[in-house]
Amino acid sequence: MGTKLLNKKSIITVLSLFLIANYAFSDTDTKREGPLALQIIMQDMDTNMQDITHAISYEDWVTVAEIAPLIANHPKPPAKEMSQILTYLADEISIFKGLDMNTHNSASELAIAAAQHDGKKVISNFATLQHSCLACHERFRQPFQDHFYTLPN
Repeated sequence: MGTKLLNKKSIITVLSLFLIANYAFSDTDTKREGPLALQIIMQDMDTNMQDITHAISYEDWVTVAEIAPLIANHPKPPAKEMSQILTYLADEISIFKGLDMNTHNSASELAIAAAQHDGKKVISNFATLQHSCLACHERFRQPFQDHFYTLPN
């Protein structure tokens, strides 16, 4: 009877270790408990866009010229996260990078127009920037949220 009990304990121990190891090393990289760094970057860019809107309404071109480069040169996610994002994007990497480049270019043009105190160009470039943001959000926001945050049923 002692050998059977020892075998049962061994089997339970091995099975428990297997389950713990399987859970610990499972592919949880795509489902996160906390936000992606990209989400934090997007939230900062949202704040910057709101601040620009406010500055435009007061024709505060100096503030617009200071904030627009923060959007144009926004931080990139850490290398590991960027790798996960690029792996997820697969064949759509060029679309994503193109939209990011459009955002960079339009925000850079916005900064130049603001530095020149050219209100009409500021508004036109800001509209272009908003269109760029919208295009990216319409294409990628929900799929990113579904992939990186929604847990499978």
